[in-house]
Amino acid sequence: MNVNVLIKDCAVLTDIELESMDNMASDQLGVGLLSKERDKWTLASQAYVDEKLAGFMFFSLERISGTPAIVLGVVSVQGDKQVFDELVKAQLYKTLMAFPDEDVLVTLRTNSPGPLQILDGYDNLRPSGEKPNGEQRALGRRIAKRFAAQGYNDQTMIAKMSDEVPLAECLQLDACPKGLAFEEQKDGYTIAWGWIMSEVLETFRTVE
Repeated sequence: MNVNVLIKDCAVLTDIELESMDNMASDQLGVGLLSKERDKWTLASQAYVDEKLAGFMFFSLERISGTPAIVLGVVSVQGDKQVFDELVKAQLYKTLMAFPDEDVLVTLRTNSPGPLQILDGYDNLRPSGEKPNGEQRALGRRIAKRFAAQGYNDQTMIAKMSDEVPLAECLQLDACPKGLAFEEQKDGYTIAWGWIMSEVLETFRTVE
């Protein structure tokens, strides 16, 4: 299967592209909400199979209190896991270009286990099921502030659900990556993160 991934600035996403994303998502998000996402994030990746949209990600490459980070917005992938893998590969190539020779934080919000596959194979995953130390709690608070999370608990890494927060959906997988602990929350969502080391990121240099 040939998967073609395009990454572009959110500012140049067209309404037609947003409608295509909305039509593809299993739980239609609405063009209005996706338009707000376009304003929140700097980059959007779109994966096509036979010229048909099969997945997309909104994200930003930025620094959180000086820490290089991939901050993920809404993500939706429908279909083969290869689509998901190609989206991640393209994203990490872009990250390498932005943050060469640096370890990079990768963080997202979710209330289902599937999107946590984005963190599979990364280091220092949280939440891990172990009591976080002071440094981890402080990092969690900085990430929560970046997401404008409400009611964030730095022990459980769970924030209060809001209708204004679109959450990721990926492949509807039921299992968490090894090293992550996840419990679905009725009225909240988990802020999760991991680290991709510079030497691992370097392996994506030839992905383009």
